[in-house]
Amino acid sequence: MEKKLKTIFERFGSDEPGEALKDRILSRIEKERIRVARRRLFVSAAGLFASLVAMVFSGYASGNSFLQSDFWSILNLVFSDIGIVSAHLGDFIASLAETFPVVDAVLLTIPVFTLLVSLSAYFKSKGESGERRGYYKYA
Repeated sequence: MEKKLKTIFERFGSDEPGEALKDRILSRIEKERIRVARRRLFVSAAGLFASLVAMVFSGYASGNSFLQSDFWSILNLVFSDIGIVSAHLGDFIASLAETFPVVDAVLLTIPVFTLLVSLSAYFKSKGESGERRGYYKYA
């Protein structure tokens, strides 16, 4: 029985593809990997641009109202009347919490977070696209 199995398997040729076919398959896989990485690079670069535009817009729209809120007037008491602030620290912190412009702060931090995520994706896709340079090697 063992001889029959051995002769059967000897009749079958090698299942390995030829060298030319193997090289074409591997080069096609590498080209596809680079194409996908370049697409990711383009999308992340577009995200960088969009987040920078959103940061400028949100800074213009919310930054002025954030800086003119009562929060900064109350916080300014720390520098002018530190003795009164330390005597009434609980009330001071409660006043700061009540006057903090949460919506404006969130509108200002969302583009920053988006910028950081896009920057991370940009450096990852830059490293995957095969365009490695010295300072992108470990990104």
